[in-house]
Parts: sequence; structure tokens; C-alpha cells
Amino acid sequence: MASDRIFLDDDAGWYFKVRGNQVRGPFTSEDEAEQALHAYVTACQARLEPKFMKFDLNSLRLMRRTNGHPVHTR
Repeated sequence: MASDRIFLDDDAGWYFKVRGNQVRGPFTSEDEAEQALHAYVTACQARLEPKFMKFDLNSLRLMRRTNGHPVHTR
């Protein structure tokens, strides 16, 4: 993580910055702020991941129909 994201404020609390210049905190220690930042980033990444099952198109058997009967192609 970028070190300038986590900072000690005048109130002796630790904070971290996120996109949009938002500030999260206060935390009692730099380590606690770093762990919270990591949890925040992990949660954001989880929301962005597609919810459908990923599959490899090359592993599927391709079929075509000829006169109404399926014929496997290689």
C-alpha cells in the first residue's frame, strides 16, 4: 500500500485515505489502520469480481447441427 495513504492526525489518531479523498478512521495504531485499509481494499475487490462462473471456451465440446442431428466437430 502507498505509505501516504496512512497518516497520523493532530488528534493522535491514525487514518487512511481512499479514492475520492475520503478519510477513514480514527484507529489506535498505524498497524490497525493498515489492517483496516487492507480489509477495505479486499472488500472493494470482492464487489468488483463477477458473480458468474468462469469457464474456458476451449474446453467445451463444440457441436453443430446437420439435418437435425448433432455432429461433434474436432
